[in-house]
Amino acid sequence: MFAFTRKPERQTAVRRRTQRLAAIGAVLAFAGGTLLRAQTGSPLLVLQTAASGPVQNSIGFGTVATGTSVNHTITLSNGGGGALTFSSMSVGGTNAADFAIAANSCTGAALASGQVCTVTVSFRPGAAGARTGRLNIGDNALGSPHQVPLGGFGVIAGAPQKAVGPIDYPHPNLAEVKKKTIQDHVQLPRLYLTWPTPAQFTPGDAELDVLSLLLAGGKNSRLYKRLVYDLQIAQDVAALQASKALNSEYQIVVTARPGASIEKIRGIVDEELRKIQQTPADEREFRRAINQVESSFYNRLERVGDFGGVGDQLNANYFAAGNPGYFNEDLARYRALSPADITAVAARFLPLDRRVELIVEPVK
Repeated sequence: MFAFTRKPERQTAVRRRTQRLAAIGAVLAFAGGTLLRAQTGSPLLVLQTAASGPVQNSIGFGTVATGTSVNHTITLSNGGGGALTFSSMSVGGTNAADFAIAANSCTGAALASGQVCTVTVSFRPGAAGARTGRLNIGDNALGSPHQVPLGGFGVIAGAPQKAVGPIDYPHPNLAEVKKKTIQDHVQLPRLYLTWPTPAQFTPGDAELDVLSLLLAGGKNSRLYKRLVYDLQIAQDVAALQASKALNSEYQIVVTARPGASIEKIRGIVDEELRKIQQTPADEREFRRAINQVESSFYNRLERVGDFGGVGDQLNANYFAAGNPGYFNEDLARYRALSPADITAVAARFLPLDRRVELIVEPVK
């Protein structure tokens, strides 16, 4: 076993170093972001928002309206051993004019160890946006003069705003049939019939959704059965109430089979529209459409994301109705309908003599 002994001169050096370290208190404080160390027996400036609060290195005033002011009182204490005296207190920095010393019990004071004094700084933003400054503290502590960053955010103080009512806008008004025929690089001709219709969640919107199912919602629907299945003059047919915030659009789209006449297709579409505008659907046909509506509502609940999923519905309901949980109210619109409601809305909003007709033909 070996005993370790220091040489006399090494023992003397270690002893002196230990005495020097013992004479230095490792007291930490923040002043303008500078880490200070003070020797034992020297004053040390400590900045706090309250006498018992945490040590601070900056003062924030938050958001304040222009033309108004807020005060922030800070506590300065002596964390060292000797007396702490203050010779000056001022504000400076980029937006110095926005800050001012409202009260000061520190300048001229002599604080013994542990004693405190306070300074109240006011913030009155002269403009909108971020405003910065600094509190300059002249004292006899190590690291003087000290700088404390000040910050706040100004916002424009406006007069009370009048409530904005509903905004009027030009409403579409078709007084006749507007026709257009164009040619494009397509294989088959297509007929588009379009009407301006009520906005989403307004009377008539749900009725037109149900009408779409009666006309083209499956192989037993009126237009599909006649044009695609019975006469076989159409490749496909679709009907849609495109619900929108201000005005919606109702559209019937029929793609003709090769050699089929667009005029004949348009005539049959008009026949079916007249029938539904004059005679309500029977209960069986109507109930089938309502069942399709309910099925689509519940099918969308089976997935969380993706287009039409739960998340998409929550967002759409909040945007359109102001309530993410509008599911039950939305579905109730359809459950409250009757066959007569569909007939009345079809007659009112889908007049055969006021619509837009577009025919797209293959390039010749």
